Amino acid sequence: MAGLIGADPAETVLRYAFGEAERYGAAVTVVVTGPASTADDQFVRDVARRWADKYPAVDATVTVRRSVDAVITLAAASRQADLLVVAAGTDPRSAAMVAALARLAHSAVRIVDGVPDRRCPVGPGGR
Repeated sequence: MAGLIGADPAETVLRYAFGEAERYGAAVTVVVTGPASTADDQFVRDVARRWADKYPAVDATVTVRRSVDAVITLAAASRQADLLVVAAGTDPRSAAMVAALARLAHSAVRIVDGVPDRRCPVGPGGR
């Protein structure tokens, strides 16, 4: 499962999640949470579709859940996952959210430290 909070670096998280899914023969569920715009949602869907095209053997779905707390949403979704991939927080707020998620998740958590790459065009968040 790839968890995106706000304007997390979709490329970095998805790169890792799709690579692991292919390696282990698993599917990828992309769960998009936290504050962002409709344009951000479309951007994430487009990025996820590009990664799915690169990994045709990996089934992928995208779910957008903006109305509930990001940590609670991702922790609950992790019940259905073997691995939750999230970006490292780069500011105090996002770092606290990632730390809370690491404590509350029901699956293994991989925190990826992405280089600044293509981010969602608007909104606070990780790299």
